Parts: sequence; structure tokens; C-alpha cells
Amino acid sequence: MPGEHVAIATAPAEPAVSGPSEHPLLALTARRLGIGVITLFVVSVIVFLATEILPGNAAFAVLGRSANPARLHALEHQLHLDQGVLGSSIRPCSSSPRA
Repeated sequence: MPGEHVAIATAPAEPAVSGPSEHPLLALTARRLGIGVITLFVVSVIVFLATEILPGNAAFAVLGRSANPARLHALEHQLHLDQGVLGSSIRPCSSSPRA
């Protein structure tokens, strides 16, 4: 047995990961990030629509029942509540910070 050589069979080396999309951790992170963005958008739409359905608005809630119509109208204009549903839904998206 001394002097006898033993052959060891080795498996061929696996190819290196060629791109970030093939790495399982990056794929999981990208998928979770995508699901998070979609969830955030859906929740934002639901909350926006719920506040549009409820009676009154934010200006009325801030000023209370004793607010006179002139102050109510001024605060509605300041908060852009007088632009309707489409205008008030587009405005936050268009005024988002830019890099």
C-alpha cells in the first residue's frame, strides 16, 4: 500500500454567476422591493379614495364647525382642495422632490 496512488474524482467547477439577476439574494430583494412599491401605491390609492368619499375635507377638519366660509375657502385654496379629485391626486406626484 505504500507508494500506491489513489485517484480522486472531482466534479467539474460550476460556472461563475454572470449577472446580478442570477444571484438568488438579489432576485429576492428585487422581487420584495417591487411588491413593496406596488403595495404602497395600492394603499395610497385606497386612502386617497376613502378621504374623497367621506363628507367634509381637511380644511373643515382643521378650522372646525365655527369656521366662516371665507376662511374655509382660503384654506381649501391653500391646501389645493379646490382642484377636484384629479387635480388633487396629480399635484402630490408632480411636486415630488427631484434629485
